[in-house]
Amino acid sequence: MSDRARYRFQHATDHCVDCGAPRSPVVKMIRDRCPTCYRRHVKILKKQGTFQPIPPAPMNERLAAQTQEAPNGCHHWTGMINATTGYGTIGLNGVNNYVHRLAYAAFVGPIPEGMKIDHVCHNGDPECRGETMCMHRRCLNPEHLEAVPHRQNILRSHLTAAGRNALKTHCKHGHEFTPENTISRPKGARACRACH
Repeated sequence: MSDRARYRFQHATDHCVDCGAPRSPVVKMIRDRCPTCYRRHVKILKKQGTFQPIPPAPMNERLAAQTQEAPNGCHHWTGMINATTGYGTIGLNGVNNYVHRLAYAAFVGPIPEGMKIDHVCHNGDPECRGETMCMHRRCLNPEHLEAVPHRQNILRSHLTAAGRNALKTHCKHGHEFTPENTISRPKGARACRACH
């Protein structure tokens, strides 16, 4: 149980204020009511026209509440993580969104159309193995986020085949990739003129 959940559990009432059902770690109390009584309570308030939902906190406050600063300058997301991609996620209007994109929009500005958010801290760490356990994917530090085109995002990473090839300065036979010795293929790949 997280510290936040433990705090809520310890400071909640022992029983539902409407039906008296006991509180348990399994049943989550909502405003001191069990889920059934809370739904009934909200339905009554909506019929009366007096229901006022709690407005969500601003996005920058929601992000800051679940962020922990690391020694390397990264601000790691401590909330929900997408199991497939390893990126942090948070619910917004009923949809899960990547937190690094929301952090960029909240602290830097709107993301330009068709751009990806690149973690600059990831590109500078040659020891990072990537994959879903990469802690750089959870970084929300605005100084470590940059909006770039998709191709540039792929080429910057030392973990993609395209990125590794872009970092090569010589062909496999030792010829240097200079403007005079480089052939550009239709799909963007480089070839050595001396070898061909």
